[in-house]
Amino acid sequence: MNISLIDKRVLSLSLSHLDAKESESDGQIHIKIGSEIFTKKDDVTLFRVRYPFNLEIKGLVKISLLYDFDFKSDSDITPETLSSELLTITAPTL
Repeated sequence: MNISLIDKRVLSLSLSHLDAKESESDGQIHIKIGSEIFTKKDDVTLFRVRYPFNLEIKGLVKISLLYDFDFKSDSDITPETLSSELLTITAPTL
């Protein structure tokens, strides 16, 4: 299966100051990256991957970024495709 990137956009970006007691982690730097996958019901070759990214530097700053990537595949997206490395490893590199 081949996929191509058709659109990308930043949904939100926030930057906030942190006191040392507001930190979520015990370490100095904490990075959290996730992903959510959305499919389109009326065109099963289209899908969106949403990546939330959070960076926290203890006692200094918290940066949160939420961005979407829209893709089109050359075949139908199946449940097996949604759980494959294609979406978690290959798609972010396009």
